[in-house]
Amino acid sequence: MKKNFTRLVCVGLWIAFCFVAVAQQSTLQMSENGFMLQQNEVEPRIGENKWPTVWPNSIITYWFSGELYTKREFVSSSANNALYNFYTWENNAWVMSGGGYYTYTKSEYDFDPYIDEGETMTGIRFPTLEAWMSLYVSDKSNPNPAPKVERNPNGQITYAEGNMYSISFTYNSRGQISTVIHNASPYVNYYQYQYDENGNFISFLKNGRLETAALYDSQGKKTRQYIYSTLPEYNIFNVFYYPDGNTSVVNPASNNPVGSSNQGSFSVASLVPNDSLSNASMVFELPDGFMLDENNTSLSATYSDSHDLKIAKQENNCWLVEIQPKTLRSAALRADGETDMLYVAYTVDEKVKQGTYSIAINSILFTTKGGNEFPEPAFTVPSVVERLGVVNEQIESAGAILYLTDQTLYIQSERTERITIYSIMGQKLHETAIQLGLHTINASQFPQGILIIKGSSGWIKKLIVK
Repeated sequence: MKKNFTRLVCVGLWIAFCFVAVAQQSTLQMSENGFMLQQNEVEPRIGENKWPTVWPNSIITYWFSGELYTKREFVSSSANNALYNFYTWENNAWVMSGGGYYTYTKSEYDFDPYIDEGETMTGIRFPTLEAWMSLYVSDKSNPNPAPKVERNPNGQITYAEGNMYSISFTYNSRGQISTVIHNASPYVNYYQYQYDENGNFISFLKNGRLETAALYDSQGKKTRQYIYSTLPEYNIFNVFYYPDGNTSVVNPASNNPVGSSNQGSFSVASLVPNDSLSNASMVFELPDGFMLDENNTSLSATYSDSHDLKIAKQENNCWLVEIQPKTLRSAALRADGETDMLYVAYTVDEKVKQGTYSIAINSILFTTKGGNEFPEPAFTVPSVVERLGVVNEQIESAGAILYLTDQTLYIQSERTERITIYSIMGQKLHETAIQLGLHTINASQFPQGILIIKGSSGWIKKLIVK
């Protein structure tokens, strides 16, 4: 009971922190009585390329243990914010929260610090990942000593001092905040900002402790955000899904079907580069009749120079795979282009029937060289076992008759049902409901290669698009 209550408090504070919309900026001038604010003379500088061109379809929150926690689903949007339905994961189902809606705002992380006028206090507001922080410098009830503000040639605040505290800012070559020092004597808080080579804000540290971190895809869309608590068991992370697809940190690639040799293979690709990675671990759960081929499972050339591979068999046909560094160097979390990390080989018993099987990859955990841990949701890799080697063969009998002619897929169905079409990598390409009789689908939309077609009544078939 205590743990659940603490979880609600921790995440509730974070949600409240992210509710804040972009506020009006005020400029600061000196007067005999202290700060004098002039509204709307300078607007916060919101970067033109610091936000994706589309809002996320959904944002799913996990505990670091991998357990689902909350979900936000897109409803509608305006220029600067979007409305989402908010759900919590309860009793193995999504339940809409009592509050109903969640307002999700554009990131303020690249606006310039500005004066924040409160009822009793005046502070300086500055950005964090998808939110902002305001630190007090002056108590309005006491006009002495007179406050002062210093700015650089770009007009950005570099120093502010009031009758309570002082705050100073440094900036990088892009004009983005680099450090913030808040002298609240006898305490001094130090905030550090880190950016990737594209200028994306990737981590926010307070007094040397990582508080938030983020990863982005090649288009600059945020794919992950990690939120670190003082109690590690309450750490959470968000996964962002977009209308035009989602880039996972870990993906299967180069999936090869099992043929007459009873051997199959696939690659595990990662967005985390080897010079940022310290340790990685994941568990492969293989179906009955499958066996991991330890001799032919290896790291890619990119990782083999810097890391070692360790494989340990566990119970229930599970295999723990660990990637460990040969040498340790300090590096920050960042994301480049996707790179093959691991080549996985496996064998299949001859008694295993033709069909499509799932290899589960779970308990995925990465550790950066800075010592920050972040998990990833489990995923599955489809394994197609081919026995006859015939083009456009049926994997499991019954259901429907399928054939492909002139870029048109024909489905002769014996019943009304829903069909789903997947690539050989397991990516959903198309889903539709069909009626009794003949149904056609434009096949030019599908990539060349093997397609897996599944019917809701239980049949599975394979077609090859050339």
